Amino acid sequence: MDRDKTGLPPARNAASASLAERVARGDQVAVGRALSILIDESEGSDQLGRDFFAAGRRGHKLGVCGPPGSGKSSLINRLVAHYRRAGEKVGILAVDPTSPWTGGAFLGDRLRVQSHAMDPGVFFRSLGSRGTVGGLTSTIFGAIHVLEAWGADRIVLETVGTGQDEVEISHVADTVLYVTTPSLGDEIQAMKAGAMEAADILVLNKSDLAERDKALAALQEALGLGGREKPGWQVEVAAASAAKGEGIAELASAVERHRAWLGESGEGARRAKDQLRMELSWLVSRRVARDTVAAISDAHLEDLLARRTDPATLGARLAARHGAARSVDHVGIAVRSLSTALPFYRDALGLEVVCEEEVAAQRVRVAFLAPRGATPAECQIELLEPADPESAVGRFLSGRGPGLHHVAFRTPDIEADMRRLSEGGWPPLEAAPRSGARGHRVCFLHPKHGHGVLTELIG
Repeated sequence: MDRDKTGLPPARNAASASLAERVARGDQVAVGRALSILIDESEGSDQLGRDFFAAGRRGHKLGVCGPPGSGKSSLINRLVAHYRRAGEKVGILAVDPTSPWTGGAFLGDRLRVQSHAMDPGVFFRSLGSRGTVGGLTSTIFGAIHVLEAWGADRIVLETVGTGQDEVEISHVADTVLYVTTPSLGDEIQAMKAGAMEAADILVLNKSDLAERDKALAALQEALGLGGREKPGWQVEVAAASAAKGEGIAELASAVERHRAWLGESGEGARRAKDQLRMELSWLVSRRVARDTVAAISDAHLEDLLARRTDPATLGARLAARHGAARSVDHVGIAVRSLSTALPFYRDALGLEVVCEEEVAAQRVRVAFLAPRGATPAECQIELLEPADPESAVGRFLSGRGPGLHHVAFRTPDIEADMRRLSEGGWPPLEAAPRSGARGHRVCFLHPKHGHGVLTELIG
């Protein structure tokens, strides 16, 4: 099949480009479809992500967090109406608790934004939190890129109110609103340090209630006692009533003052880098975790059941290996005697022996060496001494003498790679992985495929 310079089939690129173009034209159906593909990580999601990241322009991201019952949704509804009157396109991403059965958001596309349901300049989507500890989901950055490509001037991010929201949202939003109410007096008194540090504007919603003045004073006192002023920015306190529509224009003005400060102070550029760092961190963590979990085999579980290893050791080994998928694990060197060869690598070169063992299945004794302080994921040297002259290593020494025996590569899924290699015309020497050193499962490829070098895969 012909492939273009991206390495993807042309038809697949055309489909991705078509969807991206429809999103850019303002097609809300296309926006919804694109979000579903990215959130579910369906086929083509990586290419779509690239398309939207390249096409998008930065919209102002307004994070709204706070405890349940503080009226975040009603306040957002009022702010959206304010921004629409100013001619802005607004995207809303509301993170809801995830159903453990469906994986989707419990509340779905809620009635709270029904007044904007037919507005082509407003797009609303609920995202399931998918079991994250805080109130955000790791797919939120991809969703933001879609809304930016759609042309959103303002992207409102609402969290579930779990208590970790304010910490996470400060790495995603440009401006953070922390919403509370007079009826949550105890919550104000015990306001978490994370909320105070993350919030750019504290919002007292339902300020038409009788306890308004007392609550405002408590907020001001909390700011003063906590010393939470940010360099160059004094955290503001705004009073509003979403129910009556009061204080919304003043709150929007406070948001604009903060947005202007971001540009003038250079803090906006710093936050943009912080957001990209967080996006990369979540993406890498999610993919490494997914690949590592997928690689857990029955053999690993049998080792645990037999107490041949423990969960902490095995987990660290799997994480180290799959954090560097298909990277060089070690270079194998055949030697006649470990006791004769070790002094050169250990004493002359300063390498450290990290493992010595006998692999009965292969009738060989091995020693692994690495630079001092190296992590388990770094490339090592393996010295191999035959325990039997008729073993594979023994025959290698008889025919070719000491020297390079093989190069070993880590793989996140050894069975899948064995199938792929067989289909490609490079069949492994074994039909199934066998036991190797350090408790790994291994297979080998004939030297003719590696242009004279035996290749080992480690799963």
